Amino acid sequence: VIYALLCRFAVDLDALRERFGDLAGPVIRQAKLLERDAPAGSLVPLPDGRAGFEIAPAWRERTRLIASVFDVYLQSSAKRHSLAV
Repeated sequence: VIYALLCRFAVDLDALRERFGDLAGPVIRQAKLLERDAPAGSLVPLPDGRAGFEIAPAWRERTRLIASVFDVYLQSSAKRHSLAV
């Protein structure tokens, strides 16, 4: 998911489920929470009707911050450092 966001500015949750099956469940749940809680206009639905989202062009400079939601290392690290460098 991080790779997809950083390289394509989008994540296709249907493709993730097709590729990883039930193992994709936690990541898909996290993505749905992100979609729900993201600022208005920052994430837009995929154009072909598939589950997932694209980062709106005006928000793409914040892609690292958006992708960091999926970084388990950052979530479990006791160290605190800048995410937006």
